[in-house]
Amino acid sequence: MNSTGGHAGCLVNLSLRTGDVNPSISGYVDRLLAEASVIAGADGGVLNVMVVDEPQMTSLHHQFKGVDGVTDVLAFDLRSSNVAPLEADIVICLDVAVRQATARGHQVRAEVLLYAVHGLLHLLGMNDGEADEASAMHGREDEILTAIGVGPVYHVEESVR
Repeated sequence: MNSTGGHAGCLVNLSLRTGDVNPSISGYVDRLLAEASVIAGADGGVLNVMVVDEPQMTSLHHQFKGVDGVTDVLAFDLRSSNVAPLEADIVICLDVAVRQATARGHQVRAEVLLYAVHGLLHLLGMNDGEADEASAMHGREDEILTAIGVGPVYHVEESVR
């Protein structure tokens, strides 16, 4: 907790392993994810966010999860204990974000931010393996995105994942 009694949030480092998009991801996702981390309850720490292309994400998905095919986001908790400040890598697939943003009719950077918040929530202990867990997690994502001024981004009925 910080001196005002609130959570300190996380330092966010953004690395684009792809080209950027217009409007830019850089300076948007990192700034807003830091704000989102406060609302989500992260009490300090570092989030390294890497935006990669589909071949890179497909390789990582297979290497670390044993699953063939692409996914939207992977989150890796690097802490030695879950009581330490958050230290994590979040990897986001830009190609999936572009497809989803196009299907949903919003900016790519909003979709990338959604994936970053989704990864953060996994790191903070939320799961989406069951339908009720997924519903709660997506609701929390939209609550956080609304609180930081972006508004809801996830709409279950429009998902094309």
